[in-house]
Order: sequence, then C-alpha cells, then structure tokens
Amino acid sequence: MSTPTKINRIRYINSFAALTQHRVFNRATLSMFADLWRGNVSVYSVPSSLPHLLDAVNTDGVRSWHRLPVWSVNSPLGLGVRYIQSALCNIWQLVCARRDELVVFNFNNVFSVHAVDFLCRIFRRRVLVFCHNELEYLSNSGKHKSLQKKILAGLTRSYFSRTRRVAPGLHFAVLGDSILNNLKPLVSADLAARFCAIDHPVTPSAAPPRKPVSASSAVSIGTVGIVNYYKGASELVEIATATGMNPDIHFRIIGSVQGDIEPFRRAGIALPPTPSVPMDEEEFCNAVSEIDFILLTYPKDTYRLMASGAVLEALRYRKPVIAYRTDYF
Repeated sequence: MSTPTKINRIRYINSFAALTQHRVFNRATLSMFADLWRGNVSVYSVPSSLPHLLDAVNTDGVRSWHRLPVWSVNSPLGLGVRYIQSALCNIWQLVCARRDELVVFNFNNVFSVHAVDFLCRIFRRRVLVFCHNELEYLSNSGKHKSLQKKILAGLTRSYFSRTRRVAPGLHFAVLGDSILNNLKPLVSADLAARFCAIDHPVTPSAAPPRKPVSASSAVSIGTVGIVNYYKGASELVEIATATGMNPDIHFRIIGSVQGDIEPFRRAGIALPPTPSVPMDEEEFCNAVSEIDFILLTYPKDTYRLMASGAVLEALRYRKPVIAYRTDYF
C-alpha cells in the first residue's frame, strides 16, 4: 500500500453561498484553515461573497483568490441554476486539484456529491465536505412540497443511505455532537465512520455595537437570518399575535423572508425594507444592535441534523436567546 501524500495545501471551495449566505460559518472556517496552513490556502468562491471572505483573514493567510462562474440571482429559478453551476464547479475543481491538496467544500451540494465520491475513487483525492441543512431531508423530507426541495430530498437520501460505501479519502463534517448522534442511525456504518463533529466555528465581534440609548422602555425581540415556515414562521406569528400587539413588546425580522409576508404584517411584526433580499452587513449589524433578545421558534422536530447560524449571530453580538426547549437547545 502506498503512503498517502502529505497535505501541503488547502483548496477552499465556496461554490454555492452567495452574498451573505452562511457568512459567519464561511468566514470562520476560512480563517481556521488560513491559520493552520498559512500562505497555502487557495480560495475559489462565488463572486458576490468574495468581499465577505476577503476581510475574514490576514492577507498573508491566503495564497490566491479565484472567482467561480456562479450567478447570485435571488429567485427560485436563479437558485436552481446556482445549484447546477455549483455542482459543475465542484466537479471541475476536484479534477484540477493536486494530490497534496485537501479539497474543502464549505457546502454540501447534493447535485454533485455522487460525482465527488466517484472522482475521489478515480483521482485519489482527499476531500472534506461540510454538511448543513440538506441532512434534514433524511428525517423531514415530507415537510417540503416544492419540486425543487423534493429533488434535493431525493438526491440527499440516495447518497446518505443505510447501504452507502464511501470512497477512500472522502470525509464529512457536521456542526455539533448532537447532530452526529442523531445522524448515525440514519446512514450506513461506513458512512457514519466518515463523519466528524466540530463545534460551529465563529469569529466573535471584537466590539459588538451597543443598543442605542432610547427613552422607550419597550422590549425589542427579533429573529435573525432567513425566516420561513420550516424555521418556525407560523410559531413566530402566533407568539406575536398572542401578545395582542402589546406596546411594550416589539417584534421584528432581521434578515430576509421566504414566502408570504402578509401574516407577519397582520401580526404587527416589523419587516426589513426589502423582505425577500438579504440585508447588507452594515444594515444587519445596526439592526441587531437595536434589539434586546433574539427569538428562535424552531419546531421541535427540526434542527436535529443541522446547526443554526442565528445562534452564532447571538454569540457574536452577545444577545440573549429565547427558544423552545428542543434537541438543539
């Protein structure tokens, strides 16, 4: 048996996350690899998210920066196109990788995971794939009605199965021990052995902005990140409605909304200026500074196989969290 080639370089691939998507995680993981392999990290990224990565590391931590031909169109069709473009980029990057590189995919695009496994066998590549919300399809696929999500669920279940044999050199990571423990009964023993669990990395805000001084005694409670019905949008509306629009309690959404926004308006929940579009970093930071609590209304049968970026935002800005007692909390 030949001795494995020493890992001398990191090929860090961000082929899917656009704009501020997964910003906290992507910045922290890139910083981690840049510290461990200083000067030997090459970054390949969606162009719209490059500015958020560039200021995450010291200039001497990354060897080179490269743009991937991936669009950042914010629409259902644009998202579908991005999945395909990302998958093609993943395949090409794996073909082009060197034997002494560890190829790091910061997002598990299930459109390319079968091809990644195949190419690992052919070219003997070493790959680390970080898994996120796609693993939820293993236990909650019935909750999703759209064609796009049904396709994603089918691709996820076809690879992460109880019979899967994984290519040598291919490994996966999840963000928390509880996630790994929940995952093991759902996949093959060989696949489970290829997973490791790490704590969700975060780069704390050195000087989190303080809440502006106000004469009002009202408590401001906000959700952070993407709000949709899988993440407890119905529960958010119920909670806001139950307060009877109490003038001493203000609810707001900081981030973006997927789906109908009218229920939030009727419940008296303040919305961002453009609800369907992610906020830019400065606007987001200022909005978080203005609230007293971060509210997470994740249903009890979700977030068993993925981590929450909103929790990391709470840590960064040192805001207390209000949440249901679930497997995640």
